[in-house]
Parts: sequence; C-alpha cells; structure tokens
Amino acid sequence: MGVQDTMLVFDCDGTLVDSAGLIVASMHTAFDELGRPGPEDHAIRAIVGLSLTGAIGRLLENMGHDADFDDVQLIGERYKQAFNRLKIDPAYDQPLYPNVLSCLQAAKDQGMIVTVATGKSRRGLESILDLHDLRGLVDDAITADEAHSKPHPDMLQQLTLRHGVPATATAMIGDTSFDMEMAVAADCLAVGVDWGNHDRALLVEAGAKTVLEDAAELLPWLAENGFGS
Repeated sequence: MGVQDTMLVFDCDGTLVDSAGLIVASMHTAFDELGRPGPEDHAIRAIVGLSLTGAIGRLLENMGHDADFDDVQLIGERYKQAFNRLKIDPAYDQPLYPNVLSCLQAAKDQGMIVTVATGKSRRGLESILDLHDLRGLVDDAITADEAHSKPHPDMLQQLTLRHGVPATATAMIGDTSFDMEMAVAADCLAVGVDWGNHDRALLVEAGAKTVLEDAAELLPWLAENGFGS
C-alpha cells in the first residue's frame, strides 16, 4: 500500500477555515432575536463540529433547558438567517488557516485522496469551497445533510466505502473531540490540530494520536509514522 491508496479526511470549521467568529456571532444573534439569554462564547465554540440541530440541542441542555424539537428548529432557523447575513460582512471573514492550502496541494501531488467531513450543511460547505477555490483540491465531501452527526462514525464509513480505502489507511484531521471520537469509532487514524475550537488535552483524551501545531506538519508526521506505507 502506498500514498495513492490512502485518504485524508479534513474537518472544515476550525480545521480548514477560521469560522469561529462568524459562528459565535450568528448564534448570539439567533438567541437575541428571540429575546432569550444566550450561551457564553466558549460554550458555542465547544459545540462547533456537530450538526446544527445537535449543536443547539446540546447548548440548551448545557444551559439547563429542555431541547424541545420545535425550540431547536426555531433557534436553528434564526441561526441560519443570521449566518447568511453576517457571512458577507468583512468583519466575519472565514480565512484558511496558515499553510492549509499548501498542505492540501501537497497531499494531492502525492496522490492521496483528499476529502472533507463536516457538521456544516451541504450549502455551507459548498460556499467555503467556492470562497477559497478548493474544488480542484477536494475529491469528495460529506456533510451533516447526508450522514449522522459527529461523533457517529457514519461520515467516515461512507467515505471509506465509496472510495474503497480501508479505515486503517484513512486519517481524520480535526480540531474537536467529536472528530477524534468519530475517527476512533471508525477505526481511522485520529489526528488533532490545536488551532481550532478544542484544546489539546481534550483532543488527546478523545483519542488523538498526535496534535499538530501547524498544517505544514501533517504530511511529514504521517510519513514518519508509516501512514500509507
């Protein structure tokens, strides 16, 4: 087995792009417009990576409220409206993290399959791919619209099945414990990054085999640790 038989699966928010400011502002706006006390910033960052309904449900439960279906849907709709308004505001830019672009390009140049697994909607992911002109670098993607929410292994299981790559030759790269738990549940390699929403200790506790400080470290670390060999 060589690198041509391996797959890299990247999370989006907090791993490829820095979208925390936009997500936090949109969630605050949703609660504010409904006249409800909102969660703290750190609580919102803690649920980034889950599907929208799963994230809102967990926020409500953590605030001591029932995660009523209608309530979750109402907040979710307000969140999506706020997100779509704010994302065109330069104050809420969603830049790629340093060296992410060159990392994706190098992986493609080596013949690896490059994919994305995200709690974003399909529409949300497509906007990111267009914003940063990533379509030529991403071979496939799966979103919360098409699979169970993280940390369920469904996203990784679907990707490995349709590309014919074994779980042992698949690496999940993400910034949250949900990404690491998903990788462990799917028997994939769990690689954490420390520039996103969850801290290093939480990633390690969730099963990360390493936690990178820079995207430029990814491919050298994989090679040094026998991934794809």
